[in-house]
Amino acid sequence: MPRIFVGHQLMYFAYPYYHKIISYCFQQLVRIAKVLGTEDLYEYLDKYNIELDPRFNDILGRYLRVVL
Repeated sequence: MPRIFVGHQLMYFAYPYYHKIISYCFQQLVRIAKVLGTEDLYEYLDKYNIELDPRFNDILGRYLRVVL
């Protein structure tokens, strides 16, 4: 029979994976920025009204668009 997690048990169960998910998402964001360039990435975010967490502004850096 599967175990049912309640309240704080669920948070304790999920917490170890939270940082891995955030780290993976940030890595993907950096890869996108390296291809699109940060200017195009910010234009995309503005176009679709997506707010990027302010912590990423300093961490993300500046990249030029890759021309293939």
